[in-house]
Amino acid sequence: MKRIILRVDGKHSTVRGGKIILDQGRQQAIFIMLFTVLYLFRDLAGVNVPDLIFSGLCAVAFVLMDRGTSLGIYIFTTALTVPHNEIVIVYLVISLYKMFSSGKVQLNGRMFLMNIGLLFLQLLNMTMFSKSSVNGVLYDYITRMLIIFVPVFWCNDAYSAEDFRSALLCYVAGAILGGTVTMILTADVLTWEALLKGTGGSRLGRTWKAQQGMQTSYNSNQLAVMFAISVAIILQYIDKKRISKTLGIVLAGYSLFLIFLTRSRTGLLVTAMAAIIYYLILVVRRKKLFAGILLLGIIGAMVFAVATFIPDIFQSVIERFVGEEDISNGRITIFTYYIQEWVRDPWCFFFGFGIGSYYDALGIYTSPHNAVTDILISLGLVGMIIIAGIIGICYNLGTKSIDKKERVLALLPALVALIACMGGQYISEGYPHTRLCFLLLAAQAVLERNDLNQQGKKEIK
Repeated sequence: MKRIILRVDGKHSTVRGGKIILDQGRQQAIFIMLFTVLYLFRDLAGVNVPDLIFSGLCAVAFVLMDRGTSLGIYIFTTALTVPHNEIVIVYLVISLYKMFSSGKVQLNGRMFLMNIGLLFLQLLNMTMFSKSSVNGVLYDYITRMLIIFVPVFWCNDAYSAEDFRSALLCYVAGAILGGTVTMILTADVLTWEALLKGTGGSRLGRTWKAQQGMQTSYNSNQLAVMFAISVAIILQYIDKKRISKTLGIVLAGYSLFLIFLTRSRTGLLVTAMAAIIYYLILVVRRKKLFAGILLLGIIGAMVFAVATFIPDIFQSVIERFVGEEDISNGRITIFTYYIQEWVRDPWCFFFGFGIGSYYDALGIYTSPHNAVTDILISLGLVGMIIIAGIIGICYNLGTKSIDKKERVLALLPALVALIACMGGQYISEGYPHTRLCFLLLAAQAVLERNDLNQQGKKEIK
């Protein structure tokens, strides 16, 4: 009987000496299939799958696979409503163990110190302003801060461009899986007709079966941003010819359909932004007029198909833009309130009230709905400067030796995520790790050109 050895073979899977050697993509595919089965059993079949099972499966995968391969698995889980706090702890512990056991501890010193600063600010504010139980505070807040530590361990030479490229595709798989399951559950509660027509303001991601033990639950805007990031990644893959155009168009079209179901203005706007940027790259920078016309034709065909065959969705989305008296949906009022509170208190101005602690400190339970106010009210001006420093380091690591013409497309997923944050939270709620993960992932993805250049030099020698 042949034994499966989970080891990365750079180019393809082979059989050697009776051992099956699986390449990185196939390792991740096997994990994703196993994880998907558990996920579907839990959410669609109603089987009680304990969180420990999900965390345990991830732990086994992280142990068996190298850090580059397990990175994609970790990113896959960020797109799903699984016990991610536990998974991120498992990922960090095993990554640290492998790093120290190999004798090569590679950390970016400046980023490490910045993350220590963020952790110190959070712990300080937590003790001063939070009225929650100590156990809940420690578990919730510290695990959130651990998420911010993840980029520290990615900023080293142990990862190749292929590791980051495959991780991006893993995210697309996770987003589509989570979105599809959410669509089925939402339609089951509201009926398909209500979901498609937007009856009573229904939106994909708003309704779920938590009371029956089914755990899938997304904020509609959060879900739409995940699909928008996926579209940006798919555009990268089509452009670099890593997937066929047919498959890419199908995945992008399905993602766009799900965005329509969320009826999220943020999701639609950032998706349109990604398409416009890609169009300008093709036509203005690369002078590929035919490709630009083809792109416009494909986008137009997708929108036409929705408007023609599912007019209720199209109409309900249009009403989200023209049928609202306040196009900001109260965000301007919320922004003004939080800025006033930020400048009013000297401590908050410099150090914030803490992630989540500002609810207790201000006696309010409305989220900031904006990345800038979220950071300022949580970690103050000092925290804003630190996070800006982390963003700058990630950007420089990925772009310092790359042709400027390649940077915009390489950073497109991160750009979508960061702009989307202006209409949502950055660290206090939702999926803060996706903002940080994709900033780094997209920046490191441009290392592909470095890899190709190094391979070319070796061939010449």
